[in-house]
Amino acid sequence: MYGKTFYEIICRFDNAIPVGFRSSDGRVRLNPENEDVYQIDEEILVLAEDDDTYEPNNGSYDVAAGECDNDECFLFDELPREPEKVLFVGWRRDMADLISQLDEYVPPGSELWLFNSIPALMRQERLLDGGNKEALELKKLTLKNAVGNPIVRKDLQVIRDVNDQGNCTGDEISLIDFDSMLILSDETAMENGEEGSTSSDSRSLAAVLIIQDMMGKMYEEKKAKMKELPEERSRLDPKHLKKPCIPVSEILDSRTKSLLAVANCKGYVMSNQIISSVVAQVAEEQDINVVLSELFSASGSETYIRPVERFVDLNEQSEWSFWDVALKARQLREVAVGYKQAEMDYIEAEELIINPPDKARKRQWKHGDMVITFSLED
Repeated sequence: MYGKTFYEIICRFDNAIPVGFRSSDGRVRLNPENEDVYQIDEEILVLAEDDDTYEPNNGSYDVAAGECDNDECFLFDELPREPEKVLFVGWRRDMADLISQLDEYVPPGSELWLFNSIPALMRQERLLDGGNKEALELKKLTLKNAVGNPIVRKDLQVIRDVNDQGNCTGDEISLIDFDSMLILSDETAMENGEEGSTSSDSRSLAAVLIIQDMMGKMYEEKKAKMKELPEERSRLDPKHLKKPCIPVSEILDSRTKSLLAVANCKGYVMSNQIISSVVAQVAEEQDINVVLSELFSASGSETYIRPVERFVDLNEQSEWSFWDVALKARQLREVAVGYKQAEMDYIEAEELIINPPDKARKRQWKHGDMVITFSLED
């Protein structure tokens, strides 16, 4: 395959996803230009189950499906992103880093509510970490401070913003009005005498169950009230019917994962496992550190979940293979790495999300299907 462009290599592996090149001097080119040529002494960077699970095919797949003029490739006009309301429940020592990273991703005008038991006056000092960190300079986020216990329903009924003196500013919000919610492994619990990941996970699980239950009841109450509203107001104000977001909980102990499934908690992040996986990959292949650093930062290429309409005109041609979609994605400088069918949740679609099987098989794409890509910043 020496001398072939990255575009020509996209469909050359049945069991792997090419995502870039590594040159002989060790420089990694993730999500390169379509015309970037694979040179002698270079290596191809791929997503695969292991280094012995894939090999090149004969190159017979027709790559004409993805060829088009640039103007024709933008089939789907995505609406501009609206400002978001995000809730962080709990506190971590690296909170300043989390906030800085989030500020790179969210639309301008977004709000981040910090809900924990630390007095608002002490939070600024903790964000500075005893002088080890610089003061936050946020460009897109506005910080809101709310004080309360995440496992006390009374504190969660209405989230109120307070100033440094602990007085309400007048800004308040309901749990079901947040666009996303992250329940952190709370350091304050350990400071109060609770030790170990099991104790931290217990608090996180309790908070998830309480918050999910409260949001479900709030949503049903809002639906009931909507039925009493005039039909015209219901039509003009559809945001009242927005379903509550799924809270995502940080989990430290892998044994807690089974409890989450029993409790019907769909959103979780096993942070220790992620770190272990990253370290293991870097230990095996040092240059993977460059790739992961780019994917986990707001600069360069990062992960996006796109509606399939961005690449496929469902009104004209809806029966395409994954490779056809991947080739179309290349016209927009994106690397398609997997997909999720509309009728599946992400857990059910686990084998399709990254490096799906049967890449050449035609399938019927439909509204609600999502494509996972590596892409430069929007």
